[in-house]
Amino acid sequence: MMRTPLLVALLAFCSLSRSSTGSITFPINATLVACPTDLSTPTQLASFSGGSLLVSPTSQEGDLCILSRVNRNDTSKKVYIPMARSYDGNDWHRVEGRYVSFVTAQCGEAAIDGVGFSAGDYLCEIAVPQLDSGNLGYFLTKWDAGSASNRRKAARFLERATWGPRHVHDSLVIMVRLLLQPFPVKSLTLSL
Repeated sequence: MMRTPLLVALLAFCSLSRSSTGSITFPINATLVACPTDLSTPTQLASFSGGSLLVSPTSQEGDLCILSRVNRNDTSKKVYIPMARSYDGNDWHRVEGRYVSFVTAQCGEAAIDGVGFSAGDYLCEIAVPQLDSGNLGYFLTKWDAGSASNRRKAARFLERATWGPRHVHDSLVIMVRLLLQPFPVKSLTLSL
């Protein structure tokens, strides 16, 4: 079998597994939290204002858990800024956006016991910046594939794979409308 650079990169990516991360010495006093059980309801991490956060990856296919930050609320609506996420049973990783360069995530088995966890527990440490005064806090929100409409599922896919769901969705709607319109057929005359 001929191995192209793309195939080699794909094989290397697929060979990464949880067992290859080894054990990690997590801070023994890091805040340990779990993704909430209530779907689609942001749960504020009341005693957490930044630093190291320990959380388990999502447990099953179709689950999505997002760590978000809400800054000063200058409007009547809260704006949740995604910081990190875990989905489909995968490890936590940071989310592209405003804070990507200030967030780190590492996952592995705990090397030592800590507050609320034991050596050997598989956890992810997410380090996030401290909140500024007046910021509302950090929130965890859980979603599952069954709780989303088809439009929402498509939006999630487009958010991960493109520049965002709104832009791509609007472009697709325009293209479909154009394709559904009757096209006037004109006879072609070829002259040599």
